[in-house]
Amino acid sequence: MAAARAAGRTLEEQERVAGEAAAHYASVTEAYRLRREAVEGVMPSGPSSAILTLAGTARRMHDLASERGDIAAAHLTEIRSRREKVHRLVADLVKAQAELRLAVTVEQSRARLDGLGGASASVPAGAENPFDEELREATRLAREAEALAELKGGWA
Repeated sequence: MAAARAAGRTLEEQERVAGEAAAHYASVTEAYRLRREAVEGVMPSGPSSAILTLAGTARRMHDLASERGDIAAAHLTEIRSRREKVHRLVADLVKAQAELRLAVTVEQSRARLDGLGGASASVPAGAENPFDEELREATRLAREAEALAELKGGWA
């Protein structure tokens, strides 16, 4: 479980960095889009080769920034998906650990009750034992009380 939690912390840090990278590329893409539009907006009707080269460079830079932004966004989505899977795994592990502790507590309580009464496993059920029903009810109530006490005590 410690390894899963450590992996979750690592993925959270990766998500933070990937989010910053995606935001950076979105900002760069927007800046290049504005520059491209500015260059295209002031181009004369018969532009020179230098202006055409500048406009082409502005388009390529915008396209490149857009591609990198898409890659960064996809990477962020992948990391978020992996982080969510790790969080689900940790939740499942915590639940399984709690169930295991409850099962161990129940078994320990049964063993204590068997040791105290000495009868719950050895007394045969049937009409020849008039105290059997009372013993079963007392045992059930004691087990429920033990389980409730363990639950109220909390588990770390």
